[in-house]
Amino acid sequence: MPQILNLQYSVEVPVAEGQTSVVVSTAVPFVPLSAVCSTMSGPGGMLIYGEPDVSTLTQNGVTVNFNGSPVDGNQTAIITFYGYVAPPTPAPVIPSGSGVMNFGALQARLNRGVLRADLAPYYGDYINQALIEIQNRRSWTCMKVTEQVTLGPGGGYGYELTALQNNFKELRRAPAINFIADDGGMIPAKVVFEEEEIFRVWAWSGCPMFVWPPRVFLVRGAPTPTQMAAGASVGASVGIVEPLIETFNLSVNMFAYLPALSSYTDTSPLLTAYPSMVLAKAKAITFSEINDPQSDRNEAEFERHFHSAAAQDAYSEVAGRKLRM
Repeated sequence: MPQILNLQYSVEVPVAEGQTSVVVSTAVPFVPLSAVCSTMSGPGGMLIYGEPDVSTLTQNGVTVNFNGSPVDGNQTAIITFYGYVAPPTPAPVIPSGSGVMNFGALQARLNRGVLRADLAPYYGDYINQALIEIQNRRSWTCMKVTEQVTLGPGGGYGYELTALQNNFKELRRAPAINFIADDGGMIPAKVVFEEEEIFRVWAWSGCPMFVWPPRVFLVRGAPTPTQMAAGASVGASVGIVEPLIETFNLSVNMFAYLPALSSYTDTSPLLTAYPSMVLAKAKAITFSEINDPQSDRNEAEFERHFHSAAAQDAYSEVAGRKLRM
């Protein structure tokens, strides 16, 4: 991406009485080549001309010295920067036929399909958003996770809760939660609604009646904006409305969101197995950002890839197994 030269912008900086210099930061990705303190005015209308010490000019800003004299009264300095917009860091060059499909390679493919220099700095964001929406649409085999958690003891008063990992999406098919016995064996737990278990205890006049197999419930909290943007969980926890006087070990089978991609060498199972699906979704998101009708065509292309990938993923779940009717 070529540098866009001859750009300038000004910023007003408050200067307190007695200051002899001020540090002004530039806006990223603007790269300053020079800076001028054009005016400095105060309540009395006093005008002071100053020159910045260019030797301190960096990509992060500049130090303006007021000729070594302290400022008389609180004033406002107007600093004008001249420079250019820094080009985005290019994706690494992937050799043709290398077979490598990672975050950098997909950004390079997205760039070839979109050809919009102004959107290039956000290609990574569009790809991560595409991955989140694909995972919201379906729970894929590669998202399967088993986590071991512990409940209690809580002093014998019941209603124990323990948090699950923060990228939790949803429970898997029954038995989703198993009690881990002392000998290491698994005993399927019955997963119920929290309200159902509370009413069961209430029906026995508030006296918990421990049943077997164990009855546990899942609690979902309200998502934070950060969790929603990252496709993370909504604060999931596993609980039990029983007085526990000893440790209660559970194995929780769940679907969890895959980590977001950050460096060029990062990859994802969805990116490796279905690159065309992720690319089509990323294109649709990119063009929708600028209200380009091309977004609809890419969305239709994504749907074709999605249904094909979903069918293959579903088949892999039962391939090689004998199913009785």
